[in-house]
Amino acid sequence: MVPGQIEQHFSLPLPINQDVKSKLQNQVKCLAEKVGINHIMKLDDDAFKLYDKWYRKMKSIDLKTDDSLTKRIEWHVLKLSMVIALSDGKYTIDLETIRKGILIGKWQIGLRKRLKPIQGDNVWAQCENKIIKVLSSCKTPITKSKINTDTNIKNRQGIKVWENSMNNLLRDGDIIKVTKGKKQKYWLKQRELPQGWEV
Repeated sequence: MVPGQIEQHFSLPLPINQDVKSKLQNQVKCLAEKVGINHIMKLDDDAFKLYDKWYRKMKSIDLKTDDSLTKRIEWHVLKLSMVIALSDGKYTIDLETIRKGILIGKWQIGLRKRLKPIQGDNVWAQCENKIIKVLSSCKTPITKSKINTDTNIKNRQGIKVWENSMNNLLRDGDIIKVTKGKKQKYWLKQRELPQGWEV
C-alpha cells in the first residue's frame, strides 16, 4: 500500500521504452550471474535475533478487530531486505540490512492504520474506532481536545457519545492517560510509549 491518488493519464498503456527495458534486463542478468541461480539468502545471527524479536512483538500485539494491518508484512520485510542486501553488494542479510527492512515494514503498518476504513456495528463502535485510528497515527501523546478535533465526534454525534466512547476505551484499557511533567495526554496502550512519558 502506498499513499496518493490514482490518476489515469492514458486510455491504453504506452509501449515500454526498449532502451530502458534492455538496461533493466542487463542489470538483472548481471546480478543473477554474481549471485548464482541456486544462491540462498540467509540472515546472519545478529540480523535473525533482531528480526525474530520484531516478529514476535508484532504478532503479540492485539489489533482489536483483525490482522489485516500486519498481514504478510513479515514476508514483505524479508523480500525487501533481500533486495536491499543485493543492491548493496551483499549476499547475506546483515543487521544493518534487516533494520532497513523492518523500518519499511513499520511504515507500512502505520500507513495501513491511517488509511483503513472505519468499521463498527453501531455508532458507539464507530466512534471508538475513530479514536483508536487517530491515536494509532499520532507521533506523540495528544490531548483530549486534539482527539475531538481530529475525530469531530462531539460535533457530529453529541457530547454524550463522545464522553462515553472515551470512557469505554479507558475502562477497557485500549487507551491510557500518560503524563510528562504537568502535562496529561492520551496514548494507545498497544503502542510503545515515547521517551519521557509515564503512565
